[in-house]
Amino acid sequence: MAVSTKSKVIVRSFDRENDENEAFVSVNGDTYQIKLGEEVEIKPEVIEALKHASMTIYVNEFDDRGMPTKGTKEKVIPRYLVEKI
Repeated sequence: MAVSTKSKVIVRSFDRENDENEAFVSVNGDTYQIKLGEEVEIKPEVIEALKHASMTIYVNEFDDRGMPTKGTKEKVIPRYLVEKI
């Protein structure tokens, strides 16, 4: 089995409402607790899992005059931003 090298990254959350300071990630049975907004060293497979994490938000729809319509639109957005250093 090949040994994976760690990379230095900063992980940030797109979810500003919940003001989280840690991300919990599980890859192949191994669990990681990652500080958000700080420089950390993590394995490539953990970076890949963070890049694929997503969340669903619901956005109100408006007509041309800016009046709300009856429905909301479901939108899937990335959960984390991973910035390599």
